[in-house]
Amino acid sequence: MLITIVIIFSFDNASYALQINGMLLLKQKITVSLAANY
Repeated sequence: MLITIVIIFSFDNASYALQINGMLLLKQKITVSLAANY
């Protein structure tokens, strides 16, 4: 968790927004795939 925060903060603002969006999309994909498996 802390490592992720440090990595995110190392980006500039534009990349920061893209990183957050990418993480949210990845989280949704993982949730969907887990739901499909059960």
